[in-house]
Formats: sequence, C-alpha cells, structure tokens
Amino acid sequence: MPPEPEASPEASSDSLPKPNPLAKEPASRPGTERRFIQRQVVQPLIQWIPLGGSSFLFASHLLKQEWMLVLLTFPVTVVTAVWAAYSKGFVERLSEIYADRSKKDADALVAGMDSLDKALKWQLSGFESKYLKCQAIPCKSYATEEFKQPEGILNPELDEVFVPLQLSAGSLGWLRRDVSLLNEIDPESEPPSLLIWDFLAQINQVPAYRSLAILAPGGSGKTTLLRHIVHTYAQYRHRKYRAPKLVPVLLYLRKWRNLLAAPDAPTLPQLIEQHIRDLPNGKNLILPPYWAENLLRQGKALIMLDGFDEVQVTQRSAVSQWIADQMQEYGSAVFILTSRPSGYEEFNAQKPATTLEMLEFQLDQRQRFIQQWYLCQETLQRGGKQTADVKDRAQRYAADLVSQIAADRDGLGKMAGNPLLLTLIARLHRVLSR
Repeated sequence: MPPEPEASPEASSDSLPKPNPLAKEPASRPGTERRFIQRQVVQPLIQWIPLGGSSFLFASHLLKQEWMLVLLTFPVTVVTAVWAAYSKGFVERLSEIYADRSKKDADALVAGMDSLDKALKWQLSGFESKYLKCQAIPCKSYATEEFKQPEGILNPELDEVFVPLQLSAGSLGWLRRDVSLLNEIDPESEPPSLLIWDFLAQINQVPAYRSLAILAPGGSGKTTLLRHIVHTYAQYRHRKYRAPKLVPVLLYLRKWRNLLAAPDAPTLPQLIEQHIRDLPNGKNLILPPYWAENLLRQGKALIMLDGFDEVQVTQRSAVSQWIADQMQEYGSAVFILTSRPSGYEEFNAQKPATTLEMLEFQLDQRQRFIQQWYLCQETLQRGGKQTADVKDRAQRYAADLVSQIAADRDGLGKMAGNPLLLTLIARLHRVLSR
C-alpha cells in the first residue's frame, strides 16, 4: 500500500485560520486596536531600529560558519538585544506617564474654563457697582454725628458743602525726593499743601503713598475726607483727579475695635465681607467667591481705617499690630489710617510709610463753606427751589457770619479754622438770625 503523501508545511499552514490583527474590535472593547498597534508595531520598530541590517548579517555569517565575521557582528547583536528589552519597558512606562499627565491637563483645562465662566458671570452681574452704591449711601450727607441736629436745621448733601481739605507733610518727614510733586517748588521753601488726590494719583510712581496716616485734632474733617473719597469713587469722578481706579472700603475702627483686638481676630478679607453685610442693602448683595481677597491681592482696594484714637487704650497695641499685619500681607493694596496725633503715638507696630497733617481751614475755605452751607439751608427750606430770592437771602446771611468771624479773630476766628466748630457756629448763627 503506497504511503500517504505527507502534507506540505504550506498546506498545513494554509489550513489554519490566520489571525487578523487589524480586524475591527467589538465596540465593547475600546482601545484594543490602539494597544495592538503600539505593542505589535511601534514597540518592535523602536526595539530593532538600532540593529538595522546587522541581525541579518549575523545570521548569514553564522549559517555559513564564517566565525571571524560572526565574532565581529556579535557585539552589535547583543547591544541590540539589550536595547530591545530596555525600549519595551521604556515605551510602556512613557505611555503610562503621559496618559496620566493628559488626564491632569484635561482636568486643569476644565477647571480653568469653570473659573473663567464664574469670573465672567460675576463681572456681568455688576457686583462692584452695586457694592459702591451700598458703600456710598451713608457717605452722601454732611452730618455731624457728635452733636444733635437743631430744629429747623437740615443736613445738606456732602457734595454741596464739601471744601477740599489740605494736607501737609512738612513737619512729619516730607520726602523732597518726590520730585513728581515738587518739581516746581523751591527746595528752600516750605513744603506745599496738597490734596489727598495728589497722593492717590502717585501711588504707582511712589510706593510710599500706598500706606498713609492722616493726623489731625478732633473735628478737623478726617472722617468727612474719607467719606468724600468714597462718594467720589462711587460717582466715578476720580478721573478728574487723575487717580487710579480703586474700590474704597471705609471701616470705622470704633465699630470693629473689640473684634480686631481679640486673639481670633478676622483677616482683612473676612472683615470686608462682614462689613459689606452691615452696609445699607448689603444683605441683598451676593458676594462673589474670594472677591475681597482678589481685590486686595490685585492692588485694587482702597482700605480706609478711620479713628485709631477711638480704639480703647488697652486695645491699641493689638489693633495696631493687626493693622500692620494686614498692610504687610496685602502690600499691593492702598491703606489710609486716620487718627488724632495723641492716639497715634500709641500705634506701636509698623506704621504707614507716609504721615500727613491735615491743615486748618484758611480764610477762603471758611468763606466758601459758609456760602455753600447757607445756600443749601435756604434751598432745602423752600422745597429745593434755588430761585434768585433764595440765593440773595443765602448770600446776605453768609456775608453777615463771615464779617462776625473776621471781627472776632481771637474767639470765633480761631474756632472757625476747625470744620466741625465752623459748622456749629453756622448753625447757631442761623437759629439766632430768624
């Protein structure tokens, strides 16, 4: 019986199903095709690229028993084998690292988009303008809180009677190197009197103006000056003074002194948030996340701390340290601290960089204030109508008071240099003139 023909290797091979590595994977196994290409194509390619044709030469010489050539090609083959083992782990690890990094980058991108979306949302909500309106409400009227308002005397609007208050740094360390303000001043002359806006306009050129202490006796107009600043920014009129855009925050230290002197005193951003809630209509404001913190860090905040002398003597050390800490922590912000000179002597922490004195009312300032004050009184008494008769009556009353003050230089004349006392004199004069 003739032997059966042996199956050729080719036939045997053809009879077996050949795997198709490029066949499409089921939808339930995403990424299989990509992993196959990486392992079966990319990795071998990287592994055997350094070898090039040396592997074929080595095999050829070995089959031909050309031992000398085998020895020459053997080191290259060994190095290639080592590279192949190394590169396999290298590629796999590199793939893991960048896969993890891509996830983190994607998360960061999404977080950034969320933050941008929130920032745009709060920007469009107009929170800043709403806050300014709330902060300006208690600053609109010219009121003397220390004294009861006499019957028949009405409180005018601050804008209607405010007279710019002059400041000087002559006796308290005026820096003559600040030539931006003194370029027209004789070096031998007395330091000039300036407005608060002259300093605020220079905060980007003179860093020392980012922390100011304004000293003056009681009734000199320190609080009124800070209210004027708030009202000016709320009306967006700071541009006429060439002052940078800032967001004012007016904090009365007599209100917050107990809180600031406590061991667990709040940070400045926390205090600002509480202050906003206490403003008229402040509870209706929805505060954006980290608004106060960002405002301070970005150098857009104007923090005004009024009345250090009104802090209890036993609390001054702790409160002064709190103020110094906030000025250091938020050095990009602008700070104005007011106090009577005697109280400021007990500020025992790092003081503001620039100290200013508030000057008394001069003759022209007194006349201007009296004229404006009487015009407001007559106008308000007649339902807001500013007729020729109203103006004439106001002018006659004002002229009479100015003449009386001028005639009594040692009495009324000295008192009239203080804005608060001048207001009280005007009230008494109006009551007695009826």
